[in-house]
Amino acid sequence: MATGDALEVGPLSGTVASGDSPEAFGGTLKVTAFGLISLTCTAQGPQSPGPFVFD
Repeated sequence: MATGDALEVGPLSGTVASGDSPEAFGGTLKVTAFGLISLTCTAQGPQSPGPFVFD
């Protein structure tokens, strides 16, 4: 994979319930590409405007 190459992700598996919010601040997301490359993304601040909440 070269710099600038496209990366397709998803769909994510799982379920959401009423009231769930995808706010990531204070947590991390780990992505593994091709089973070889691990990337860890850490939110540097809260979402603004605030995170959406599922109805």
